[in-house]
Amino acid sequence: MTSPVFDLPPSLEVLWQLVPDLSRRMPLEQLERLLNKATRLWTSLRSLYGPETQNSYFLTIPADKIINGAFSCATWYREFDIDRQLEQTPLSTWLFNDFSSSFEENWQKSVQQYYQLDRSQLEQILVFLPFKISDRSIRSDFQDLVIQQWLKRSGKAYQKISSSELRDLVDSLTSTKAQIAPAEVEFGFLHEELSILADNFYRPINEQRRFFILNDYIVPQGALDLVEDWQARLKTIWERAEVPPIKIRYRSASLGITDDYVVYPVCIYYYQRAPYLCAFGETPRQKEPIWWYNYRFDRIRSLTELKWTDNLVPAALKQDYKLKKLRSPEDSQLLLGEALGFDFYQPKATILLRFNSDFDRRYIKNTVRHPEFKPIEISAAERSITTAKLPQNRQAQLMKILQKFPTDAYYQVASRLEENNVVMRLRSWSPNVEVILPWDLRTRMKKDLSQSWEMYRNDVD
Repeated sequence: MTSPVFDLPPSLEVLWQLVPDLSRRMPLEQLERLLNKATRLWTSLRSLYGPETQNSYFLTIPADKIINGAFSCATWYREFDIDRQLEQTPLSTWLFNDFSSSFEENWQKSVQQYYQLDRSQLEQILVFLPFKISDRSIRSDFQDLVIQQWLKRSGKAYQKISSSELRDLVDSLTSTKAQIAPAEVEFGFLHEELSILADNFYRPINEQRRFFILNDYIVPQGALDLVEDWQARLKTIWERAEVPPIKIRYRSASLGITDDYVVYPVCIYYYQRAPYLCAFGETPRQKEPIWWYNYRFDRIRSLTELKWTDNLVPAALKQDYKLKKLRSPEDSQLLLGEALGFDFYQPKATILLRFNSDFDRRYIKNTVRHPEFKPIEISAAERSITTAKLPQNRQAQLMKILQKFPTDAYYQVASRLEENNVVMRLRSWSPNVEVILPWDLRTRMKKDLSQSWEMYRNDVD
């Protein structure tokens, strides 16, 4: 029996099996990332297990670079890079170098039809640079090959699989034929109305894209590979039947500390400017009792998978695991719905606001801010003031505001305390909004505005 080799052409079906998410129709930016990854995985397999002839990527790693049958990711990359100019080589060369022009033509037609691309978009794809990435991304690729059982880990190094194991994997790829049904992009993670809009317009119309989402993304360029690694690790963890606890090393910007925290990873939120890992366990504010916390991805320094039997896991978290009471994404959603603010684990209070009537009519009235953001009658605002635990002189001061502005708009909103994002939103409405209650928040707004005034008070008109 001849030795098995990985000699499968890079058809869409094969690439889909190496990167299953690639089978979904998606925007060009996401397609670039996933198609580049699939190309790297396919090329890596061809270099390690492909035929020695008619294979531009066949690689023999020098014997002195192999220790106990294992080699490092860095060794593979250095040897593979010799005479190949990895970072400058476009996707079309990697995929079609050893195959006929008819295969290339059919591949391009399949990609263009499946992802509904115009010719200019297809040409963009063909000049993608799959290997213009960081060392960390290469290590992530090798980890994916380990997960898919194309490689084995040996400490920090890697070993090739046996001939019988290779034969089984190749046979599995060829027998499955990867008849993956065309998958629509799912937008269920968006707000319901935005999801409908995206579903209707994410495809180009007459080869023109007509729908765009503009959002801030403040994660620095140098941290993108690291963030992608953490997200890939979590995706692998969440795909298991039993999700383990993890230990993360995290730098808290607000507290100015870096420390280790053992948590149960629950879900990911993209909030305003960056992605966050929502987790339950130890937090930068307290190791005990365990509680919720949103960890910004680019501030995570390391991520280590633990076992539920590890001594590092807090006793209370182990108890949740034993009782099958581990927190879920739905739990975090319920807490988010209780009050305005992303830090849903903070105490909440009711904020009483006054808006300039004209500003309210133009920008606030008949808009949906939060389920707990509600207009109220001035009489209800009066009751809030009289029932507040404040000295009589302060209550009297606040009542004068209502008397002075009887036709203005009054709102109350349940909000998280110590939530900077809530304060930033209130600032964005200045000078058309006034915080009446709670008194501590009113005092903070007054202090912030006074400090801002000091920066401009001496300007010459």
